[in-house]
Amino acid sequence: MKQFYQKRKTDRNFTTVVKAVQVPLYGAVSALSDVRGSGKARKEIVNVAFNMTFTMRSRAHILGTLVKSTFYNHIRCPVTLDGTQLGIRQILKDSCSYH
Repeated sequence: MKQFYQKRKTDRNFTTVVKAVQVPLYGAVSALSDVRGSGKARKEIVNVAFNMTFTMRSRAHILGTLVKSTFYNHIRCPVTLDGTQLGIRQILKDSCSYH
């Protein structure tokens, strides 16, 4: 995100896109190996639930660059990957919580 100026008593909303490729799913290996280990070529749907957490950092310059304040917001999004919908975009707009 590029740098911008914002007045003190205003707020601004941003929409971001998070793209993940080859995310390690620790703890989901047993569920995936049970499906692969079944001898028949049957299709089973595997759902894997995990929490996506990240920290957003913002910095405010007060009195020019004399005083710099840094703010951290922690964001947590519970996500369930459906085996039939892999590779399709998921909208997490209402499922995330901000701390």
